[in-house]
Amino acid sequence: MMRDMIARKDGAVAIISPIYDQIPATIWGTQTAGIVSSIDYLLSPDVIVNLLRAENAEVLVVPNRVRKPLVGSMKKRNVYPQ
Repeated sequence: MMRDMIARKDGAVAIISPIYDQIPATIWGTQTAGIVSSIDYLLSPDVIVNLLRAENAEVLVVPNRVRKPLVGSMKKRNVYPQ
């Protein structure tokens, strides 16, 4: 499923999340699609966007409890990735 979402050969899947019991399985499962990175959710939105762009992330996996505040903060600062 994740492999079908990545269009470029150098595309990556990024996971932004605190550590909890389902994250290792998420990382391992996502590795079947190719390149996977884990990004610290406590970084500033500007830094997160720069990391996503630098690693050519095409798919972003974010738990709902992190997604809402993160996306809201990114939109307020006008750094939401395109």
